[in-house]
Amino acid sequence: MRSFASVRFAGFVAIMMVLCASPARAQDPAKTDPAHFKVELENDRVRVLHVTVAPNTKIELHELDDAVNILTGAYQNSHNPILDYASGDIDVRHNFTLGAVWDIPTASSLPKRLGQGWQISSLLQARSGLPYTIALAAPFFGTDQIRPNVVPGVSVRPSNYSVPDNQLNPGAFSAPPNGKYGDLGRNTGRGPGFTQWDASFAKTTLLTEKLRLQFRGELFNLFNHPNFANPVNFLNDANFGKSTATIANHVGTGTSRQGQLVLKLIF
Repeated sequence: MRSFASVRFAGFVAIMMVLCASPARAQDPAKTDPAHFKVELENDRVRVLHVTVAPNTKIELHELDDAVNILTGAYQNSHNPILDYASGDIDVRHNFTLGAVWDIPTASSLPKRLGQGWQISSLLQARSGLPYTIALAAPFFGTDQIRPNVVPGVSVRPSNYSVPDNQLNPGAFSAPPNGKYGDLGRNTGRGPGFTQWDASFAKTTLLTEKLRLQFRGELFNLFNHPNFANPVNFLNDANFGKSTATIANHVGTGTSRQGQLVLKLIF
């Protein structure tokens, strides 16, 4: 069972934004201070307006490594793995998160237990795509995975680019001669971005001084936006350049719209 990682401010609307900019050079990773903006409102008037910048918080905006996931890939030259030093598999260059929580004022026209304790929450997440490596074929039990050469002057991005069906131009690559390594680097591809908007409502009822009953309804991926996984990255595959799945297929972030009802006893 999932639940929002929300920030609670009793009687307030809280908005948080984290904006990160990409570094200028891949070989010299930049460290930048993200800005945290927090706005608090009470009913129809501003009670507190607070903007916070965290100058001492350092975030590496470009994740670099030579760690290959042996389940999905392999080194091109396992005798010299440092040649695969590049953007890591989890390198996210841009990330945006917006969360809001509204504790609805008590409706005095209704009975106390019915008119108070209502809350609405929302969470928007968006990020740029994850890197992936283009290779001639899938690896076989961790053996060296040969990458292609780049054809000079030919765009990797097809002229009729579209997600999920046409993200790579196979004519931009060629197989290296037998016994040679391709000149294409590791993790040079970038997959589709990710966007998801979640929402929830909750009703908390005070049963006794120390006992509360909370009923929640939650919707994940509210607008049913498809979040496609990285495209097929093997040149010998008929689906090369196509995303054949979403980030998650059944449960979790990146699935189709899902909802859940939760009843919780708080003591």
